[in-house]
Amino acid sequence: MVQAVSKKNNIVGKKDSNESWSVVDRELIEYNSRQYMEMYRSTSFVISNLSKKIKTNESLNILDIGCGGGGNLFHIAKKFDNCNFTGVDINEYFINFAKKNYNAMGVKNVNFYECDIFSSKESVFSNKKNQKYDIVGSSQVLSFLDYDRAKEIVHKYFQTASKAVYFQSLFTDYKLDYQINIFDFTYNKVVPYNVYCISELEKTASLYNFQLTIKKEFVIDIDIDLCNNSLGRKTMKDEHGKRMMFTGDLYLPWHFLYFEKV
Repeated sequence: MVQAVSKKNNIVGKKDSNESWSVVDRELIEYNSRQYMEMYRSTSFVISNLSKKIKTNESLNILDIGCGGGGNLFHIAKKFDNCNFTGVDINEYFINFAKKNYNAMGVKNVNFYECDIFSSKESVFSNKKNQKYDIVGSSQVLSFLDYDRAKEIVHKYFQTASKAVYFQSLFTDYKLDYQINIFDFTYNKVVPYNVYCISELEKTASLYNFQLTIKKEFVIDIDIDLCNNSLGRKTMKDEHGKRMMFTGDLYLPWHFLYFEKV
């Protein structure tokens, strides 16, 4: 395992989520490193849903947006080892972190690129290399982008994918979008935690002839308490014994959504 080294950044008060995700802090280093050592339940959840649509021997080109340090994609690429993956992220440090780890572990079916998906000059969506993707997806990314940019970028997912698009993020069945910014004074950063209306995303998908074929809520099967007065995770049970996940006092309605071209 390649070890990471932290850098300090001062961004409190800045409203651009790119400023947060270009940071290298202890929280992100630990989060990315742990993913390689043990598959997170959220990753297993994504794989179980993708397995309903991707055959074991199927060869597809898959684009993973916001791959971070590559830990989540590491397990997905191992499961679907006949597929070719491209992981992109704005954070140069974690892209290099992923490359070093994958080289050390001999993973051959993934390429990584540093990329600002909102830049017309750099974006992987611009297809400068004539890349064609069967599936475009992201895990725990959409809700952590600035609200207006996220609403804009989902169009690019559907424009780029030839077969399917998936999101693992914060979603609701209510006819509401929640625009939320959290100011984290422990790690000195501002992080969006936006929650999106599923039916509105379905409307966007329909513009490109995609329809929702999987909608699955993520319900964790263990109790956790990792907040430490910051943006960790904790669970609480409702009156029926169902675990609900929170960061601080904020409820996190995680869902997996899979859209297919029709």
